Amino acid sequence: MKTLWVLACVCAALGTAVPASAHHVGGHGGPSYFNPFSTTSRPPRTFLSFTFSVDSLDANLGEVIRYQLSGEYAVHRRFSIGVRLPFLTVHERFLPESTGIGDVALTLKGLLWSRPAKRMSLSLGNAVSFPTGNEARGLGAGEVLFSPFL
Repeated sequence: MKTLWVLACVCAALGTAVPASAHHVGGHGGPSYFNPFSTTSRPPRTFLSFTFSVDSLDANLGEVIRYQLSGEYAVHRRFSIGVRLPFLTVHERFLPESTGIGDVALTLKGLLWSRPAKRMSLSLGNAVSFPTGNEARGLGAGEVLFSPFL
């Protein structure tokens, strides 16, 4: 029964996937930004973090400086909701500097499988990015984006 439930959740998540899109500015919290909170599949937990990063644009055309506030709240030991609030400064070689809020993302994540003794887990979720960043200034994607993850 448990295996059937896990299989149903995976099928439901894959069935809600939308076509991918691309954007010229990488790493700014837009469509090319993957990894809403982690590079590993970890169980839901409550946390708040502040990160700083500097990403180079292609062909030395500039850089994107990102300050990001992220948080996750574990509603249950198997389910969490999260938010990501990026603040960006885009330095481009031939354009004026842009500074402002990037695309805000909300995340839902559920724990599918866990082996705490071996520190192994598998989570399934979906991040929804809202077009809060100014697309014309390179601060956002200009559209709602769905990013399912496993």
